[in-house]
Amino acid sequence: MKDVDLDQGVLCIRETKFYKSRLVPLGEHMSLALKQYVQQRDLKFAREPDGPLFCRRDGRPLIQSAVQWIFRQLCILATVR
Repeated sequence: MKDVDLDQGVLCIRETKFYKSRLVPLGEHMSLALKQYVQQRDLKFAREPDGPLFCRRDGRPLIQSAVQWIFRQLCILATVR
């Protein structure tokens, strides 16, 4: 959560290529969707400033392979539409 500023609509990507950090702007719709998600998540799980943005249904952070699988599935769905 420390890398996400939903009020400003910006995501911080740390230590990218050549160990630089980058700020990635989020669109209006993405910012709104993430705000709604975070509100729902915070109702169910204790809010931690350094906690994960996305988590499993039991509150544990998602593992990288799960995120990659979900992203691939969303890319497939996006190309079908």
